[in-house]
Amino acid sequence: MLNESEMGNLNSLNAWYYEASKIKNALIQSFSFLHGQVSTLKDENSIDSLTNLTNRRAMDAVLQAWTVQGKMYSVIMLDIDRFKSINDTYGHATGDEVLKFLALQMRNAVREQDMCCRYGGEEFIILLPETGVDEAYDIAEELRRNVEGTISPIGKSVTFSAGIAVFPKQASNPKKLIELADAALYEAKNLGRNRVVRAKEELQASEDE
Repeated sequence: MLNESEMGNLNSLNAWYYEASKIKNALIQSFSFLHGQVSTLKDENSIDSLTNLTNRRAMDAVLQAWTVQGKMYSVIMLDIDRFKSINDTYGHATGDEVLKFLALQMRNAVREQDMCCRYGGEEFIILLPETGVDEAYDIAEELRRNVEGTISPIGKSVTFSAGIAVFPKQASNPKKLIELADAALYEAKNLGRNRVVRAKEELQASEDE
């Protein structure tokens, strides 16, 4: 009979293998092993060790694959509200538990084909293939409500702000797309936090010059 700690370790291991499998499947579907991209992306270098989400390196590879293929996709960029205050008040160990809490909420909220990624620090990204802005907004809003309504490791709820951008409608490359999602995220922060904001609609002509 497994004890609580052993069960937690087993669940963490299962989550790790699940995310690693999703990364490889996304790349296989997009590249069909073009130039050996998949074989060079090792599982142990693709998963964030704290949250068991896809890490930034693997996320960049998937975004590049989708972009080369011309696949429509949306990006949701999330940032935990007042995370520095959480670390200062409850300690960094509890802050790490909050990050893992949000990672779990993300995995529970997305669809099978979506990919949850840790971008860095308290910032996360969800990749949504073949998804327009309205559907991405609905997914982000449902996640926001779930997180706001759930007790976190600090003994009360936490919130996040989020920005959404869509390829290729709003940007011609992943770097610009993430910049737009990031700008929308900080607009959400400036509007009072705990909300989801769509990026500006028009693709800037200067992008292609």
